Amino acid sequence: MGWPHRLASQMLSVHRQAAKDLLPLFEETLRTLDVLFPVWDASTTIFIAEFGTKDSMVPKSMLKDLCPQQQQSLTKFKFWRARLTELIVEHQSPPRGWRQIWKDRRNPMAFWTFWIGVFIFGFTLMFGVVASVLSGLTYAQAKSSALPMPSS
Repeated sequence: MGWPHRLASQMLSVHRQAAKDLLPLFEETLRTLDVLFPVWDASTTIFIAEFGTKDSMVPKSMLKDLCPQQQQSLTKFKFWRARLTELIVEHQSPPRGWRQIWKDRRNPMAFWTFWIGVFIFGFTLMFGVVASVLSGLTYAQAKSSALPMPSS
């Protein structure tokens, strides 16, 4: 066997080993995608329907079998744990700015409590201003129509 054949044989064995080493990364990447884009979610279904899966390297049926609706523990993720932790921290952080507050629907109870409070505050402020203006007008009317004080 000449040196080209030995080199090709070694390269093939290295390629096979690399493929074996990448298999856990591939499987974990699929589980990560399943966590981020669950098949049962309406937005994911619309996305898959919009862009199709015919050119996809991963068949849709394989994504469905990956643990649908099963709770994933971060300890199971070796490669993507740090990135998933960053996403969890960002997702759990409170909204910043009015635009995010307006669109944030993660906690419906907090969302509606905030907006009902803003609504009540607005009405309280509006009625306070109206009451102050009307009491000022009433005072001015009463002062102008008051009888002169008798002099002693």
